[in-house]
Amino acid sequence: MNDKSATTRRGFVKRSAAMLAGVGLGQWFDVGRVAHAAGAERLRVALIGCGGRGTGAAANCLMADPAVRLAALADVFSPPIAKCAALLKDKFRDRLELNDRLFVGVSAYQHAIDSGVDLVIIASPGVFHPQQYEAAVRAGKHVFVEKPCCVDAPGYRLVVETNKLADQKGLKVGVGFNRRHQPDYIESIRRVHDGAIGKVRSFDACWKGGGIWTRQREPDQTEMQWQVYNWINFAWASGDQICERLTHNLDICNWIQRGHPVRAVGRGGREARYDPLAGDVLDFFDLDYAYADGTQLHAECYWIQGRYNRVGEHATGASGAWTAGRITGQNEWRYTRPSAGLPNPFQEEHVALIAAMRSGARYNLGPDGADTSMTAILGRMAAYEGREVTWDEAVQSKECYHPERFAWDADPPTLPDKFGCYRVPFRTRTIVS
Repeated sequence: MNDKSATTRRGFVKRSAAMLAGVGLGQWFDVGRVAHAAGAERLRVALIGCGGRGTGAAANCLMADPAVRLAALADVFSPPIAKCAALLKDKFRDRLELNDRLFVGVSAYQHAIDSGVDLVIIASPGVFHPQQYEAAVRAGKHVFVEKPCCVDAPGYRLVVETNKLADQKGLKVGVGFNRRHQPDYIESIRRVHDGAIGKVRSFDACWKGGGIWTRQREPDQTEMQWQVYNWINFAWASGDQICERLTHNLDICNWIQRGHPVRAVGRGGREARYDPLAGDVLDFFDLDYAYADGTQLHAECYWIQGRYNRVGEHATGASGAWTAGRITGQNEWRYTRPSAGLPNPFQEEHVALIAAMRSGARYNLGPDGADTSMTAILGRMAAYEGREVTWDEAVQSKECYHPERFAWDADPPTLPDKFGCYRVPFRTRTIVS
């Protein structure tokens, strides 16, 4: 892999700074491209990241509208592309129009974006979402980006400015926080906003679950290849489990609160996983956030096999309490599940996005997605560093998780020790000026 096709961390941070300065935003506007996408009968979709969630997102998009056609697949590895294509072809045989648009390698995402599609689904490891989102919006594409939108502050800043650019171009942006498309959440949170539990005083949010997948190293893989292959187990690639799982629960609290926390303290550690396959992510996080109005949020997560499992959120107010689909207290209420069952929120998020693409209505979930992702980053920073961290301090951080150079022959940000194990990240990562 030569330097021309590699992605550099310094370039990534410089783009983040340039976007913050508002350099060159107007020159990317493409009225013709946006108008074509909004009025097209068929919608051509590219998928970036062909793993399990990417394949699922593509299927959800195909089910959301009969005129959707899957037109391109991109991944850094070829086996996920083959598996994804086979699975989707089995169910959507007449809806795949891939031809030779199967792109492999570190620059595959750009080829997919440039392949004549209307909508780009981004389901790669989280560290790559900001640059791929920026590239898609620059090219005039509508975007669905899976959570997290970013895994570090430079990525957050780039996403914030790309959100603005998407609005300037009239592009539609969906984000994979699927609970925002789930009726029991929607209706019960609307009631909270209408005052059903009074002033919200505190939140409790958790994702307590079993272990996560790991992948054995292939004999011919470089260190970078293997860590990307095993990406969920490396904090630089995934943002740690707080960005991968707890971020869903944090999003609900921010949704109810209509904003983000202003500070966090917390702790985290590794209790059960020590082998090299476990990478450097933590087993658990235990965090306390505070919002600007004094509302407190206690959040915790773990992925340890054989432990008690619970996923959910709870809000306590001055005159009642909330959980998804239920209000208790002075204004008792419970969501009535329709006889046909709840609609699939993973599909509904694509239904809403495509409807906006067709109608031309403003639709951009990027700002909320960015703030929730940054909320997870804020908590991770507090736990890693063992101190209180403020929102403003976290947002301005130059701590960058993107590799110095993303190429198969380059070193990833985390390297094994002489025993082949990885040090958990209770330290500050490389700072890029």
